[in-house]
Amino acid sequence: MELNKSLKAIIAASILTIAFNIFSESAQAGFGQASSPAINEEPEDLFSFTIDTSIEDIDPDLNIGIFPNAIINGLYQVGENSAFPRDIFFTTGLLKSSVIEDPEELRILNNQPSNFSTFGGEFVNQAVKYEARLEDASGENFINFEFYSPFTDPNSLSVFNLENLANFLNSDGIVIFPRNLSGLNSELANDSNGFNFIPASDSVTQVPEPSFATGLLSVGVLSAFFGLKRQKHQLN
Repeated sequence: MELNKSLKAIIAASILTIAFNIFSESAQAGFGQASSPAINEEPEDLFSFTIDTSIEDIDPDLNIGIFPNAIINGLYQVGENSAFPRDIFFTTGLLKSSVIEDPEELRILNNQPSNFSTFGGEFVNQAVKYEARLEDASGENFINFEFYSPFTDPNSLSVFNLENLANFLNSDGIVIFPRNLSGLNSELANDSNGFNFIPASDSVTQVPEPSFATGLLSVGVLSAFFGLKRQKHQLN
């Protein structure tokens, strides 16, 4: 009886330990931070959000990307003289990407000033447009925006990782994506400026394979079992 109790306790402890190791070593998703002045009569209002670069594309079209819940921590932060009474916190939002090839659009992107874009003349032949609409929990407040990057894989958000943006960092260590932003609760995203973007970290810890975790559990349980049997034998 005492052997069974001890064995059960050690098995439970082994399971908890391995579970802790698996979750603590799980892949740490990259999170890129974007911010920009918001559209308002007063310039103090700010709009910011985070991109979870671990989210995978669910659209099979190679020229379109759909990334559910990729936009998190959306915040409309009111300034001292804002026309709005309080900060607006947005729920998670879907990010859509698409390839654009229109020469006039590319020309406009290439001609953005340095405080609107750090990509210079990199918009050649193609570019990727990202767009999203965020709403708060009540559904009464919303904001629309779009921004652009030189052509890359539209089916992956890895473009927002540091290794892919290092060449476009400015002296402040940020990348500026040209963007169009709507006013709060306005449908039309037509204000041109730039999103100041802090790239996501490249460091990712690999998740242990399930078979590996199972092996660890088996070794732990068997070690505990035979250890207790030796103790029982010595007592006898």
